Amino acid sequence: MKTFAEAQAVLADRLPGYESRPTPMLDSTGLSVDEFWSRFEVKGECWEWAGSRYPNNYGRVWSTPQKRHLRTHRVSFEIAFGTPRLHVLHRCDNPPCGRPDHLFEGTDKDNSLDALSKDRLVLPAPMRGESNPRAKFSDDLVSEVRDRYRMGVHQTTISLWVNGKGRVR
Repeated sequence: MKTFAEAQAVLADRLPGYESRPTPMLDSTGLSVDEFWSRFEVKGECWEWAGSRYPNNYGRVWSTPQKRHLRTHRVSFEIAFGTPRLHVLHRCDNPPCGRPDHLFEGTDKDNSLDALSKDRLVLPAPMRGESNPRAKFSDDLVSEVRDRYRMGVHQTTISLWVNGKGRVR
């Protein structure tokens, strides 16, 4: 395992000039670049945020002027590549990782496709029929109405029955 200083040196070689970019997000935290990087721990190939985290495991750091937390992987991206204009995604699929060469920018669609490809996007099952809380008719009634329609009972007649205006046997 590399020390963090060795890992930073590798980054400096890959991203020349990264330490001289403007960093409005980082500046709002009151941390220097070195203080920010010192809060990461090298774990395997990733640099994991050792400070406070959101419940979903993304690192967070306080921004005093904005009076809110910032996601550390976005701040890391800003230091390395400039202010992100889109989502910042992880190649490594490790939420606390802030290693810049593990991060890339993507659109809403890219973010969704990335999550789907990594089996992290769970789509809710459609609520059809009686399982939908807004359903007005039981599945049995709908089935019966469809059967009668197929037997030749006209749609208008069925509508009259449903609305209590037609003959009921």
